[in-house]
Amino acid sequence: MLNKKLLVGMSALFFILSGCGGASVEPELDASKEKIKAPTQYTTDYDSFLRNIGNMYRVYYDATNAIPFQSKPITNDTGTGGLPVDVSKMVITAVSKIGKPIVYIPYDPNYLINELNTGGAINRVMPKYVISGAITEYDKGIMRKSDGGSFDFFVPFGASNGADGSASKDNSTTASRIVMDFFLIDYATQSMVSGVQSTKTITIYEQSKSKDMGFHIFGSGFGINGSVSRKQGIHAALRLLIELSVAEIISKEAGLPYWKLSKEIQVDEATIDKVYYDMDALDDATKIVLMKDYLQKYGFRIDNIEDPQLDAQTVAFYEVLRKDFDLGPLGDTYIKTKDLLTLHFNLPYKRNAQKYNNSMAKVIAIAPPKSIKKVQKNSLEHLFENIDKLQDITSSIYVGSIVDANDMYKTPFSENLENKIKAHIQEAQLVALAKKPISIKEKTRSFKKRKKVNASLKQQEVELVGYVENTENGVEVELQILSKDSQRLRVIKENFAVTQEEETPVVDNLNAMLTLAKSESEMKTDDIFFMTEKGDTHQVYYDGEKIEFSLGVREPMYAYIFDIDSKLHIETLFDSTVDTSSGNLQSDELYLIPSQDSGFEIIASAPFGTELIKLVVCSKQLQIPKITDTTRSFKKSTKTNSVTSGEFMNALRIQAKNLGVPLYEKTILVETRGE
Repeated sequence: MLNKKLLVGMSALFFILSGCGGASVEPELDASKEKIKAPTQYTTDYDSFLRNIGNMYRVYYDATNAIPFQSKPITNDTGTGGLPVDVSKMVITAVSKIGKPIVYIPYDPNYLINELNTGGAINRVMPKYVISGAITEYDKGIMRKSDGGSFDFFVPFGASNGADGSASKDNSTTASRIVMDFFLIDYATQSMVSGVQSTKTITIYEQSKSKDMGFHIFGSGFGINGSVSRKQGIHAALRLLIELSVAEIISKEAGLPYWKLSKEIQVDEATIDKVYYDMDALDDATKIVLMKDYLQKYGFRIDNIEDPQLDAQTVAFYEVLRKDFDLGPLGDTYIKTKDLLTLHFNLPYKRNAQKYNNSMAKVIAIAPPKSIKKVQKNSLEHLFENIDKLQDITSSIYVGSIVDANDMYKTPFSENLENKIKAHIQEAQLVALAKKPISIKEKTRSFKKRKKVNASLKQQEVELVGYVENTENGVEVELQILSKDSQRLRVIKENFAVTQEEETPVVDNLNAMLTLAKSESEMKTDDIFFMTEKGDTHQVYYDGEKIEFSLGVREPMYAYIFDIDSKLHIETLFDSTVDTSSGNLQSDELYLIPSQDSGFEIIASAPFGTELIKLVVCSKQLQIPKITDTTRSFKKSTKTNSVTSGEFMNALRIQAKNLGVPLYEKTILVETRGE
C-alpha cells in the first residue's frame, strides 16, 4: 500500500515538472532589460587625487609655463593572454586629468606627415619628459580558495526498489596579480631620470558559488541547480594602476609631497632624499632666493624676491614660520638645507589653505624715509572725527607710536601725524595719558599680578597705535585702539593724498647699526615680554627723560641688554648674572630695568641720536665679550664696561649654537632729542 502511494505522488510531481501533461509554456524575459540605459560618467577612485596633484603642482611651480609630457607605447610584456595589448590611451587620460601646467603631447608621426604634405601649418611642441613602462607581470590564479559540501540518501522499497537523492554546494575564490613598471625619460638626453620610477601591483579576484539537488525513484528523477560568478574587471584594475603610477612619477620628478593627498599612500622617503640632495647642491645665494619664493607662497609679500641678500624683511617673515615648523635660525648669509626642505614640503597647497601675511611679522627698518609728507586737511579732519567718536568707549587715551607698517620705524610723516593726533586729543574732551596703561614702576611683578594691576585700572583707559603705508594714491593710515591687555577694540582707517614738502636727514649710520644687531632669532612670541613704558617699537625720548625697560620670561632664562649707538659702540645695560640675585630671570616675574636698588638711571641726554636696544635671552649662561666704554646719549652712573664691536652679536649667536640652545633676540629703536 505504501509503494502505490509513493508511485502516485511521484507521477503527479513528474507531470507538474514536465509542463502539465505536455502543454507548451514559453519562458518570460525581464522586460526592463530590453531598454538600453543612458551612458554615465566613468569615474575612478583616483580622479580627485589626480586633480589635487595638479593643484599642488600649480602652487610649487609657475602654472603659466606648460610642462609637456609624452609617452611611449605602454604594452603587455608578459607574453600572457587575457590582457590588453596596449594601454597607452589610459596613460593619456591619466596625464590629462592632472591639468595645467602638465600637458600631454601625442605621438602620431603618420598624422603629422600627412598634415604637412597637405599644407598644414603645425608649430610642434617637443616634450620635456617621456613616460615609459609596461605590464611586466601577470600571475593568473596564484591563489584559489574553495569550500563546500554534499549530502546523499537512499530509501528502500521492497527487496529491489527504492528512492535516492543528493545535494551539494561549492564556493571558490581565485586571485590573480598584475604588476606594472613605469619610468621617466628626459627627452633631450634620452636618459632615464634618476630616482623617478614606479612599480605598482594590484590583485583582482574571481568568486563563484553553485548549488545542486537531485531525486530519483523507480528510474525516474528530477533535479535543480544554480550557480553565480563574479570577476573583478582587468581593465578597471589596469586603469587604477596606471593613474597611481603616472601621478607618482610626475610628483617625484617635481619633488611634490603627493603622499599628503591620500591616507593610503606612505611617505616617500626616496623623494624627500632626492629633494634634499638637489637643494644641498645649491649655493647659498640660490637657496636664499628659493627661500624668498617659498615665503611668498606662504602668503608674505616679498619686495625683492630675486635679491640673494638676507634683508630685515625676509628675516622677520622667516621668524614667523620658525615656531610653526620648528625651523632653525638663519645664518648671516645662508639658510640650512634641512630648514629649506621643511619649508618646501609644508607649502600650503589647498585652495582654501590659511596663509600668512605681512602683518604677522615685525620688521626693523633698514633706513628711514628721507622726506616728510604734507597731510591734506580734509583727510585729517575726517580722521579726527573718528577719534572723537571714541568717547563712547573711553575718556583717557595713551597715544603710542605711529610707525611705517613695513619697517616699524617712525617716518617724518608718521611722527608728524602722531603729534597732530596728540594735539587734537588735548583739545578734545579726552584725557591724554602720559604713559602706557600697562606700565609698572615696581621692581618685579608676576605676569599674573600684572594682569590684576591692569584689571584695577579704569576700564576706559586705552592705547592708540598706528601704522602708515605708501600706496599708489598716497598713504594709508590705520589706527588701532587697544585695551589694557592689548585686545583690539576698534580700527580707524583713512587714506591721505600727500605731497613732498622738505628733505630731512637720514639717521647717521643706521644701516650699519641694524646690520650689527641683525637678528636671526627674533620672533613674535608671548613667552618674552620686553618694552619701554612707551611701547616696543620706535620710541622718542627728550633731554632729561628717564628711560625704563620692563622684561619678563615664561621660563627661567639668562638675559642681557645691550645699547648700540651710531658709532657701533656697545654697552651692557643689563646682565642677569650680575644684576639679579638668582643669576637669571625667574619665570612669570616682570623685572624693571634699571631696578630701584641698581644704583644708576638711564637718562636721555646729549649727544642725541638714534640707538638700538638689543635684548638677548638664552636658557644657558653666555660669556659676554668685553666692550670698550664710550660717550653716549644715555648717561649711566657708576657702571662702565670694556668693548668690542663688529662681530660682537655673532659671537653670542655662535656661543648659543655651540651650547645647542636657541638664542632669542628683540630690538627696540630709541631716539633721543633735545627740547
